Amino acid sequence: MDLYTELMVVDTRYESTWSENRHEVLNRGELHAKLLKEKVHKTHERIQDYQLFRRSYETNEFPLTIVISGVPGIGKSTLVQKILYDWARGEHYQRFAFIFLFKFRDLNHWREPASLVELIVKHHPCLSNLDRLRKVLRKPENLLFIFDGLDESRTSINFKDKPLQTYSNPEYFTTISTIVTSLMGQTVLKGCSVVITSRPTELKSTNIKSVERCTEIIGFLAEQRKIYFKRFFSDEKVSKEAFDYVRQNDILYTMCFNPSYCWILCSVLKSYFTKENKRQQRPKTISQLFADFICNILTNHKREADNPRDLLTSISKLALYGVCNKCLVFDNRDMDSFRIQSSRFLSGFMKEILQKEESFNQLVYTYLHLTVQEFLAALSPLLDTTADMTELLNKADSYEDGRVEILLRFLSGLCHTGTRDKFTETLGPLSAESICKVIDWLKTKTERELQQGNNRALLNTLHCLYETQNTTLIRSTVGNQKSLKLTKLNLNPVDCYVLSYILTCCTEIETLDLSESQLGEEEVSKLKPGLNKCKIIR
Repeated sequence: MDLYTELMVVDTRYESTWSENRHEVLNRGELHAKLLKEKVHKTHERIQDYQLFRRSYETNEFPLTIVISGVPGIGKSTLVQKILYDWARGEHYQRFAFIFLFKFRDLNHWREPASLVELIVKHHPCLSNLDRLRKVLRKPENLLFIFDGLDESRTSINFKDKPLQTYSNPEYFTTISTIVTSLMGQTVLKGCSVVITSRPTELKSTNIKSVERCTEIIGFLAEQRKIYFKRFFSDEKVSKEAFDYVRQNDILYTMCFNPSYCWILCSVLKSYFTKENKRQQRPKTISQLFADFICNILTNHKREADNPRDLLTSISKLALYGVCNKCLVFDNRDMDSFRIQSSRFLSGFMKEILQKEESFNQLVYTYLHLTVQEFLAALSPLLDTTADMTELLNKADSYEDGRVEILLRFLSGLCHTGTRDKFTETLGPLSAESICKVIDWLKTKTERELQQGNNRALLNTLHCLYETQNTTLIRSTVGNQKSLKLTKLNLNPVDCYVLSYILTCCTEIETLDLSESQLGEEEVSKLKPGLNKCKIIR
């Protein structure tokens, strides 16, 4: 808990601002920027991590059911650990005599029917004495059940559907789904408290009206980001230099709302701002940042593999499979099908998690972070000589839910020679043929979006072009236009930063049409360098 930095948690009914065709991290990044601009303390009630169960102002009663939502890496599981840590130390949550933590990934392979008592005994063997456990369950008001990671459940749990039969006895056998919904619905152990954590994408199946407190972790605000940097870097001068550099880069700074990105960014920048290894070319784009991060892992683990390229090719192929199929957790069957074995080299990229089941334990695997998985997925067709890049790009164009939005930005970023060359020493050259196909795809896609007038799709493509840092490519695709139209969009500061960069690369664009797009003072300030290139602005 040494690096633990307070997260921004707000009390909010699940807002219908979720866009199903946007990548969830980008989607929530926009909400975060919006809340900052609106001064979050005026629009949403802030909750400290130890106040989750405070009395409701409306009813003056303690909430019994709570949902904690947040994008991957934002700190949901960390917050759960903080709850347990504070409870065990006797600092907070002392009205609970027992806290039972269950992870949905552990429940995925649990044989059904099952009982709540069975689950408790398996996860908490100290309560294996049935008479003692029955005594504990007689006082449900002293019990807190936490179910972490609803989004990782392989069973559809719909809180809107009423169970076919009422589940009221914790010793009765039924489905895992019924146990969870019955605890939330207070038909079993009435008076107990229940917390469920989830990514926002899964909450569409939840009947929020039945939840007494709905919260969302929106991550770090400005001051918390600075605190995190100070805690990460032991040298205050280095901390300030690193933070000042990030503060000047809108792309990197905006991503710092997510604690996982903060950790990755600090890990990479450490080598740029220490006397032992001061490099000159610091990362400017997300692609460059993650390329550095993966290269650092390769450097630290390359001695643990006879052929790191072959191993990383298999790991990246699994990552691509996971991104395309929206899979974050992999079991031994997945690992075997991609010929991946547990090793110290693998541990640099994936976490092994001991999954508890009813009669035995097994290992499951996840990547260090969803975005690490997405970057490795982008590396896959550049490492794998048998990959069909054209097929992958056509397949990516067919997805309408944003699942490959960041992957495509990474693919574009890997077209940058300097970014690509970082891998040459350890892995050898990446596929030049695949790179050419990505560039051709970018040219075709940009031309199509300009002609069809799909403003959101065009904006996404501009982000891809920014990642390439290729002014020649930008001029040949966008720069030959006399006008650029991006109307009826909610542009955030990062969108405007990217748009400004695109405009400064082009000399032919005379008219910029942003009519009916929402622009605040900060957005306009980010656009200014590019606006100076335009004669007409609408």
